Amino acid sequence: MGRRGATRACSSTSACRSLWQPLRRRSNAGDTSRAHFWIDDQLHGVGAHVDATYHCPHHLSAALGDLLRECDCRKPAPGMLLQAIAEWQPDVGASFLIRDKATDIGAATAAGVRGVLYARGDVDAVVRGLLESSGPMV
Repeated sequence: MGRRGATRACSSTSACRSLWQPLRRRSNAGDTSRAHFWIDDQLHGVGAHVDATYHCPHHLSAALGDLLRECDCRKPAPGMLLQAIAEWQPDVGASFLIRDKATDIGAATAAGVRGVLYARGDVDAVVRGLLESSGPMV
């Protein structure tokens, strides 16, 4: 069942806040908003939901005005993860972030969260294995 099943598994144990991110780079806020609505709709169908989404609008070469700059929220900096941790107060030691890029794992590590590099395969099985080995999380 892929990400939907993995998200449902996390939701049923209060373990994860979100496994989802748009599958390709979005070019503007409207596209990102539509992607989030689609994700919410997909998750609703399996009894799961996303509590919050975070987005870094900054870039060193592909932004305009004051967004054209280095920041602490663009990966591998941990800013967005630290913001989510401050807002949701999860058990960071029992938390994990599954992503497919080294910059994501670097951000997780910098935030004190276990980073799991995922290349391909059954993400549902990866999540279930992590939940079983870690025990319940908040």
